[in-house]
Amino acid sequence: MKNSILILATIILNNFFPTLLMFIFFIFDSNIIGVEIALLTSALNLICQIFSMHGRNTILTSKVNNFEVLVFERINLSIFFGIGAILFIYLINYNLNINTISFIPIILLFWINEIFISFFEKKKQLRPIWVTNTLILTYFLSTFILIYSDSYQFLLKSNFIFSCIFTINLFLSLKKFLIFKNTNFFTTIQFNLKSVSSFFLIFPVFIWRIFIYQTFEVDEAALYFMCFAIASLPGTLFLNVIGISLFNLRLTYFFKATVYVIISFILLNILFKDVSLQFISQIFIKINEYKFFITLIYSLMGSILLIFGIFDRCKKFIKFENKSRIFKVDIINSIVISTLVPMIIFFDSEFIHISFLLSGLISFISYKFILNE
Repeated sequence: MKNSILILATIILNNFFPTLLMFIFFIFDSNIIGVEIALLTSALNLICQIFSMHGRNTILTSKVNNFEVLVFERINLSIFFGIGAILFIYLINYNLNINTISFIPIILLFWINEIFISFFEKKKQLRPIWVTNTLILTYFLSTFILIYSDSYQFLLKSNFIFSCIFTINLFLSLKKFLIFKNTNFFTTIQFNLKSVSSFFLIFPVFIWRIFIYQTFEVDEAALYFMCFAIASLPGTLFLNVIGISLFNLRLTYFFKATVYVIISFILLNILFKDVSLQFISQIFIKINEYKFFITLIYSLMGSILLIFGIFDRCKKFIKFENKSRIFKVDIINSIVISTLVPMIIFFDSEFIHISFLLSGLISFISYKFILNE
């Protein structure tokens, strides 16, 4: 049980650090950097997901233990994407904060870490996971202290130092277990239904954030970014990160437990609405507390529907021999959800608060009823 909790905690910290980082900037009244982090993360994730090919789920459900090519591919692609992203930002002369840009190597290293953690989870090697968990916690605490103390001038140096530390940790850990022989970088890159599905799973987030950023003022955009990010956390966690692990570790009760927690949270906030509004106004000074409250309640309702849908998807992912049907439903589902925010903004942006509720309903129908073998 302790080992299972360690693995889950490391996966959550690794995959959701950019989201946690966004919230820290929002809480400490740096909405513009928080919005930039959200957009940068979405753009990088969109590119990475083309080549992700459900790497974590593939490792955990595969009967083989040779994943050198997958690890090699992620390392090389991360170098390529990192250099490309920085050059692109400077070539188009986009006025992005230097502190925001300094997070690019960290985000890409954490993308490599996803495979790294999955690899050692598969091999039941806990020591490398312990070390990674400690490093991520140390980095998170250091970043939090710098933002809390308003010492933004040290973020650039901190990100550089920790990028080096994470790289060294990856090298020292993986060299004991992986042997790269006759691995050709270009032959490892494949575009198939799996890679297209990976791309479309993150596509709605990118589209939603771009349209919201272009339509609303920074503070209001930050409001919607936060509410939709909070509501999507459980679904993203189960869909992309630990869904299969929960079945393998016999911890499927986490799905039901999460639903009960969300329902309880919604009811408590409705019952003590005035207290909730006061709490929100104290934390987020520049944000309309009533809009935040309403948007979050509707979004959490959508989160419940999303979790039920993802639970069925995870079961079918393990059960189905031919997974192409799942990937096709992923693509169609994501395309439909991507159109929600643009359509709502086009007709009446006042209804933007129900976007995530509608997306949760669509996902529930897609994975519960449409997805069949």
